Amino acid sequence: MTLTLPHLQKIVAQHFQMSVERMLTGPRIQPVVEARQVAMYLCRTVLEASYPTIGRAFARNHTTVIQSVRTCERHMLTDETLRQRVETLRAAMAGESPLPQMLQTCPTCHQTLLTLVEKHKVATTLEMIATMAADQAKALRS
Repeated sequence: MTLTLPHLQKIVAQHFQMSVERMLTGPRIQPVVEARQVAMYLCRTVLEASYPTIGRAFARNHTTVIQSVRTCERHMLTDETLRQRVETLRAAMAGESPLPQMLQTCPTCHQTLLTLVEKHKVATTLEMIATMAADQAKALRS
């Protein structure tokens, strides 16, 4: 599936636990503004959309988009939590595993988790860990 601008907006809104409508038209309060800025930043860096295109999608002027992208870049330099959120979203959009780097560097752990994803259709790290624990508990009882 090709990632589209509306799909990216939906992913970011879900990540920030708000509706797309709220992210696009919500008040200028920190959580809403941050979600909108991150979404604009990802539209620019992941989709390589032009500033005017992003502006139309967010009902904003292209200069507002430029400012939002720059603000997001600047905040990521000093805010580790924001940087991690953006990288998690970027990985999810690229279809990559959002698992911690430690698990990805262990081939056995990584393969086990990939098998769980395919077998149980689990989507999040917590679901994978819970499923793995349940499988191990079942194996120990056998």
